[in-house]
Amino acid sequence: MILSLTSLANALLSPALRPEQVVQEQLKALQQSDHYSAYKLYSPDSKKAIGRFQNFESLVSISPFDSILGHSKADVLMTACHEEGFTCCLVRIVPSEKYSRTIKSPYLEYWWEVSKQYEEGPLEGCWMIDSVMPNFEDMNIDEQDLEDMLEIGDWDDDDDDDDILFFDA
Repeated sequence: MILSLTSLANALLSPALRPEQVVQEQLKALQQSDHYSAYKLYSPDSKKAIGRFQNFESLVSISPFDSILGHSKADVLMTACHEEGFTCCLVRIVPSEKYSRTIKSPYLEYWWEVSKQYEEGPLEGCWMIDSVMPNFEDMNIDEQDLEDMLEIGDWDDDDDDDDILFFDA
């Protein structure tokens, strides 16, 4: 029996899971380089923006996202709930040894934005990932890598309060 993407997501997602638990599930998938499981945790709107699964594979294979794949350790440091109906989780990643020589710090930090799904259907009430964005303050990003990211995604810097650039998949 072949399960649809929605059915596979339902097998993992539940309205009982808190936002940080959904983030931890995606982190587990990314640690194992399980792109498909990581992709299915994105919200339907994010999947529309990302496009095909192969686009997601390309996105996570470039800096600064490639250092999340196969990471040694990941911790959700904090969770911030917003009145607009989404939650942000700050995650500290210890990259695998493969990246230890190319980054300045022994860890990298990323923001996961997660929102509750309200559209009627099998995912109603589930928290799903909208975007992942690096905390640029602790990263050494090559200018060419930044240009590559700009070509793949849509940057939105309207969060003037926090001076955080949001990378919307």
